[in-house]
Amino acid sequence: MVLALLLALLPAIPAAAPSGLPASADVTLRDARVLTLRASRGGVPAEARARAASLALADALEAGSSGAAVVEVQGDSASIRVGKALVLELGPDDVAAAGVPGIEELSRAAAADVDRALRVERRRARIAELVFHVSLLVLSGLVAFLLLRKIGDLDRIVEARLQERKRRAPALRLRGVEVVSPAGVAGALTVGVRVGRVILQIVVAYAWIVFALSLFPFTRGVGLRLGQVVLGPAASTLARVGGSLPATIAALVAGALLGLALRAVRLFFGSVAAGETHVRWMPAELAVPAGQLVRVVLVIVAAVFAGPVLTGSDEGMLATVGHAALLAVGLAAAPALASVAAGLPRVFGRVYRPGHVAEIGETSGIVRAVGLLDVEIEDSSGRRVLVPHLATLFLPTRLPGLAAAARFELSVDPSEDQSLVREILLRTGGPGTAADLVRLDASGALYRVAGPGSDLAVRVASALRAEGVKLGRPGPGAAGAA
Repeated sequence: MVLALLLALLPAIPAAAPSGLPASADVTLRDARVLTLRASRGGVPAEARARAASLALADALEAGSSGAAVVEVQGDSASIRVGKALVLELGPDDVAAAGVPGIEELSRAAAADVDRALRVERRRARIAELVFHVSLLVLSGLVAFLLLRKIGDLDRIVEARLQERKRRAPALRLRGVEVVSPAGVAGALTVGVRVGRVILQIVVAYAWIVFALSLFPFTRGVGLRLGQVVLGPAASTLARVGGSLPATIAALVAGALLGLALRAVRLFFGSVAAGETHVRWMPAELAVPAGQLVRVVLVIVAAVFAGPVLTGSDEGMLATVGHAALLAVGLAAAPALASVAAGLPRVFGRVYRPGHVAEIGETSGIVRAVGLLDVEIEDSSGRRVLVPHLATLFLPTRLPGLAAAARFELSVDPSEDQSLVREILLRTGGPGTAADLVRLDASGALYRVAGPGSDLAVRVASALRAEGVKLGRPGPGAAGAA
């Protein structure tokens, strides 16, 4: 019976024995034990306190707190903080359960355990981050190397196709005039592809260098500065371009309208000059210079007033461009404007008339056209001479009057001095006379003479007789004297 009673009591003895021992729980950080709690506090068992302390310690580590554990003792209790996070609170029950002399010793020991665990975890995190960044550096370098090779392969493929289609490249034409030949266009495309390849490779290499430098703390500052060298100006440029985009669109529209207006003015005055359009207030011979003047005025007005009208301000890109354009036009066109100013009274006063003889300084001949900048004269040799209006301020101008058209052919003895003969012809005909030697053989020297005056042939014959110049025999097909 005693043995049976002992066997019945044996299961109860182990179950009752632990009830007198204090319950314990470990505070952990990433599955590593930091310290052990053996007492409850304020009705909170040790297991719940350990779990809360583990979570607070993990949060402090995730928050990036780099400081050590701080102990705050108040009476018979103490608090352990990491940064701003409260990790653990200790009291008299913890002191009694740990068997230490007081709360200060217990809190210092617990803080030391927390610091040790934080140091180990931070070191492990730094090593893991370094390994990850090195792996990322190697992987990104491999990707950059493959991109550089692919860009080179693409460049060779595009260049080979351009060489195959070199003969089929279109020519660059401007209003029907071939500015660049097909071979030149193909060569320019080839050069552009090569330059584009180099630029893309530089961009890829630059981006990889900036990315690699930004991976590590000791080179991150250099990487940021190197990135800002290019990205900073590029970002500011994009911001400025985006801010000026509405004004740019308005400027393009205004430029298109100005181009249409200039084309309309040119077509209208060209029609008046050609006699297709008749207006009372504009003679046909003044249509071309008047059209040029109107177009110049339109361009200047658009350059000066387009900026403030489009932007609503006297400041800005368009206004500055308008002022700069006006200043550049004024400086570059000073001689031309001076010639225009000198010629306007004569042009619109109709001093020069086409078909009349004019002598400006040493230049003499028949007026063929009057422009805004100059007057076109056909001299005695039949060549066009452009005399700027500015020259008329310093040279005397003579206007003998209307030049009658007289044209004939003259055959002179080939043994005569032909330079003397030509001088006699030009001197006799006067301004606007042309004497061209068109044939010289044994039968005679054939001149084609044209000049003002219906009696030019009579005066030439008298002058040649007075100088003793003998006439020649007219060759085959010669018209003879007119």
